[in-house]
Amino acid sequence: MSAVYQHIVYTEYVPAVIGQDAMLRYGLKSTQYGHNTMYNPKTDATTSNVFATAAILFAHSTFDTFEKDVIQGFSPETFQNYSNIVTNSPSSSTLFTRFQSKTDRFMTDFGRNKLWESEPKNSVDTMSFDIQRGRDHGLPSYNRWREYCGLRPILHFGKGIMVFADHTIGATKALSSVYRHPDDIDLISGAMAERPVSGGIVGPTFACLLGEQFALFKTGDRFFYENDFYPTGFTKGQLRQIKKQSLASVMCRHVNVPTVPQNAFISPKAG
Repeated sequence: MSAVYQHIVYTEYVPAVIGQDAMLRYGLKSTQYGHNTMYNPKTDATTSNVFATAAILFAHSTFDTFEKDVIQGFSPETFQNYSNIVTNSPSSSTLFTRFQSKTDRFMTDFGRNKLWESEPKNSVDTMSFDIQRGRDHGLPSYNRWREYCGLRPILHFGKGIMVFADHTIGATKALSSVYRHPDDIDLISGAMAERPVSGGIVGPTFACLLGEQFALFKTGDRFFYENDFYPTGFTKGQLRQIKKQSLASVMCRHVNVPTVPQNAFISPKAG
């Protein structure tokens, strides 16, 4: 199961998030057939601070607004007690028939006022919590991470060069209304406001940070499913079967849902 999980993550999930250009840049693409050993014993595959406390949290902007009359059996409480989601319950079908909110700088009412709600009006504003988490963990500013990723830092909120080339005018105005200078912008605020990269759902800064971390997970894992190491690796026959799997095929076999998109991570309604 771990091998199938890794295959789905690296061939379906990560490409849908960071796009094919970043997949190639960070050496994340799996081969269609056979082994693809990329293990490096000198690689430190530790989860980075910036990945755990900012980059992977892009998903928080995808929280949809759950309405009881639309999604039977699915509620904010599900996020605290999700052990029964993948069952024959009505909630199962919502995993594929109702797609997440667009990844951007906006949070739904659910994300801001309902998530982690233990009792009425006792919830957490997810974005505020994420911004504070980044500060508590000592993350450098958005500009410093742009430089780390080889992107141009932003010098001012005006027009001309070295400005917000990866943001819409609306996003730039919103950031300038909150921060005095581009160097003050929190990573998660600036990165989530970026236009998405081609074929992905995050902007160039998060595509860089996510791509780099998933590359470390892959090359630093001696037991990564594509590695050809006897006797711990898979045979060619076993690997052939693993590479036939997709999240859609797994869900079709194990969950009572009428239909599943061919790529379960991409909405068929997406433009």
